[in-house]
Amino acid sequence: MSGYGRRASDPKGATKEMEVAFPQSSVFQALVGDADENLRTIERELGLKIGRSPNGLTLVGQDTDVELGHDLLVQLRGLVEQGEAIFKGDV
Repeated sequence: MSGYGRRASDPKGATKEMEVAFPQSSVFQALVGDADENLRTIERELGLKIGRSPNGLTLVGQDTDVELGHDLLVQLRGLVEQGEAIFKGDV
């Protein structure tokens, strides 16, 4: 589900929701890290909410933050698919 909208509690403007698919569970687990620590870092640094979805991850937040988070996760997913290890400092 993807969309734009205004929330009464969100005076900054539009919020956005995007999904990042992970067809391979091994890639997903390598990217999220132990106890989802990589996801928590991304959430904290970008001000996003990241949740699990049936196909991967759902990102919710301000438009530009969600787009940046989406791009970051797609790039990290590509690195893992190429055999690179993702460490806490990489995120």
